[in-house]
Amino acid sequence: EGLDCRLLLDDDLPKLIRGPGYWIESALLAFINTALNFTDEGFIELSLWTELSLEGEPELCARIRDTGLGWSLDDETLDHPTLDVLRAILQGLGAVIASSDVSTGTGQEHVICFLNQGK
Repeated sequence: EGLDCRLLLDDDLPKLIRGPGYWIESALLAFINTALNFTDEGFIELSLWTELSLEGEPELCARIRDTGLGWSLDDETLDHPTLDVLRAILQGLGAVIASSDVSTGTGQEHVICFLNQGK
């Protein structure tokens, strides 16, 4: 109650993206779980889209926007199990996460791109 969850899928999102499906799914679930653990009210919004690699292959990107407490995988003062799980999965995939405050000052956003997962 009091938490609005949104899913935005790009119209051009392909039904099939090459890569380790289990691990990408695990990363997305850990990404959502982390946002849920730091957000008690307001909203969590997950956006999925693809960008073309240099080889012309679609690469999945995901963005979480939320109104919860600020968190970052780079913040060593935050000790939370969901951050540890997300960090480990992303490290295993070779994916990176970028975090920033949303310009309105009412939240934050985090973006992951799963680069070259088909190789």
